[in-house]
Amino acid sequence: MTFLIKSEKLEQMHELFLNCAEILKLAAEEKRNIVLRHHNDTDGYSAGFSIEYALRQILHNHRQITRISNSTPYYDYTDALRDVNSFLLQKSRFDVKPPILILADFGSNKQSIKAIERVKKYGFVVIIVDHHMFDNVNKETVDVFINPHITDTKSHAICAGALGVELAQFIVKCPELTTLAALSSVADMMDGVEALEYITLSGISKEDLRDWALFFDQEAYYLKFLESHAMLKDLLMPSKKDLVSFLSAAKNIQKEFEPMKTAIDEYAIKTKMKNFAVYRIDKTKLGKASFTKSKVSYIMKKMFKGPYISMAENPGSISFRAIEVPNFSLTTLLKKLKTKIPYALVSGGGHEVAGTITFNLYSRELIHEKIDEYLETL
Repeated sequence: MTFLIKSEKLEQMHELFLNCAEILKLAAEEKRNIVLRHHNDTDGYSAGFSIEYALRQILHNHRQITRISNSTPYYDYTDALRDVNSFLLQKSRFDVKPPILILADFGSNKQSIKAIERVKKYGFVVIIVDHHMFDNVNKETVDVFINPHITDTKSHAICAGALGVELAQFIVKCPELTTLAALSSVADMMDGVEALEYITLSGISKEDLRDWALFFDQEAYYLKFLESHAMLKDLLMPSKKDLVSFLSAAKNIQKEFEPMKTAIDEYAIKTKMKNFAVYRIDKTKLGKASFTKSKVSYIMKKMFKGPYISMAENPGSISFRAIEVPNFSLTTLLKKLKTKIPYALVSGGGHEVAGTITFNLYSRELIHEKIDEYLETL
């Protein structure tokens, strides 16, 4: 079995891909149920769809696999109980083995461990296909842990969508998925050599891939839970004619961002640090929930030039994105906040340069104070 591109990082995980593919092939032979959960953005959908697409080629019954998109960037305990309950209901009627659970584009950090440990008690085989920062307890608890961070700490090397596409090739050859590795890489702003190789392999320009991802993000936002395989196939494996239509629609979406740019420009608070700027925006000032509001960090990237750090804030959370600020580390910031303000109940995760932290509302002012202290050290 070989990868679509040459990559030392991927080769270091070759045995993991082989092992994972063998588990899934055996599950297909045994008619064992497979529950596939993925994050609900372009990267997560690309990963989830690719794995589902490959499995559908070898499954005896397509009802054997259930794919579910997750709005939370972690495996929620409620979702774990739902998965256990579904299994127990089936077990009460049929003689079935515990399912294979695949978590794609999330599941690597401690926010997911309680849920993972719960399903493991019922015999679930758990596979994680992810590219976010991870905690060792997650890696040691699950059956297969595919994550580039185990071989390289660089944040933006290979995304979950690309990992899903590569895993699909180990299940059954389906090179028609190659474009999704490029699409997800651009959508998740990957800057590693692997991302460039996938983009070149796709034959589609980076700009067109970015517009395609924007259009897909809009569809996913309004449809909320894209569970239909047929619908996903149309959006992720479009004809040339449909792709042209998607790219045209993306241009109109960009125009819809103009009023939001005006609001961000009005309400964003700029602070000049020694080596970079900080842009803070209180998202509650931007009106009710909408697709344009969900893309605040994306819009800010088009408005401001680096180096800068954007902070998109809700009452109990802050989403960070560092642009050309090499010393910023979300891992370091999280550790400092947890140590200095343990009663703030800080949690979170993501990448080193982009991610979200949550905290209790009463500690908000102190959280800001400690964040400022950290930023002043960069």
